Amino acid sequence: MAAHGDGATRLGQMLYLWRTLHRQSLDDLSAEIGTSKATLMRIEHGHMCDVETWMMVQRWLFARVGPQPRARKVER
Repeated sequence: MAAHGDGATRLGQMLYLWRTLHRQSLDDLSAEIGTSKATLMRIEHGHMCDVETWMMVQRWLFARVGPQPRARKVER
């Protein structure tokens, strides 16, 4: 596993928020996504995982919440 990263932290925060708002346990969510409870826990705590798992979790989450808009530059 790689060290913490901004993308890992952001994905973990969004995953944790979605899970808690929908009152879903790590066990239930891991079964739904198709990965282990330990992997989801590591992601929620901001740790990186392998690319295949990262993409699987990201696709699952974005299918439910949609992509986040990027901030626009303000022209003066």
